[in-house]
Amino acid sequence: PVKHLLVIDTNNLLICTDGFGAYITDLKTIKPLPKSEFLSVQDAKIYNDKLVLATNKGVWQYKKDPSNMYAIQRIFTRKDGLSSNLINSIALKDSTLFVGSDTGINTLNLHTKRLNSLLALYIAGVNFQNKTIQNNSTTYYKKNNSLQVQVASIDYSDTNDLVYVHEYGAGSNELKEFSNVDLSANTWYHIYITRNTATKFWSNSR
Repeated sequence: PVKHLLVIDTNNLLICTDGFGAYITDLKTIKPLPKSEFLSVQDAKIYNDKLVLATNKGVWQYKKDPSNMYAIQRIFTRKDGLSSNLINSIALKDSTLFVGSDTGINTLNLHTKRLNSLLALYIAGVNFQNKTIQNNSTTYYKKNNSLQVQVASIDYSDTNDLVYVHEYGAGSNELKEFSNVDLSANTWYHIYITRNTATKFWSNSR
């Protein structure tokens, strides 16, 4: 079912559907709005070069790129202060978006930058030779053994596709990514674990 229609320029019309996303048409051809498939789009507004959608998964903001196509720029959800992700209608005044849902009315500033949801990255534990390494403790090198570094984070993001990057370096050598590596004795090693912009490192004892 078609839920809403919006004229987005002199040639194109936005079609908002219930469960099938949004489409742009010039009444001769039709193309889906990127990444909107399976969305229920209840309402839509134009703001400068941006297109804002009221959906069943929050407020979706698109921006027109240099090729004159719309690309997803940001998704506002309960993590950004909305009382519900199921949005029924939206109204726009200047850069303030009024958002209506079953739980009430919220306001969003479309110019607000999202804060980093990754608050901390830390080393939860380090095991060598199947023994836990304590702070300032001394460990001794042995061949054919393993080093295990347990990493944890305080993260309020709503995505599960983030990955950790593991790198190591000996002395002043260039860092290298690794999964399995042979470590030599009598050498300082530094292990760096990175996720997004957060980095934590652990240094061994000789």
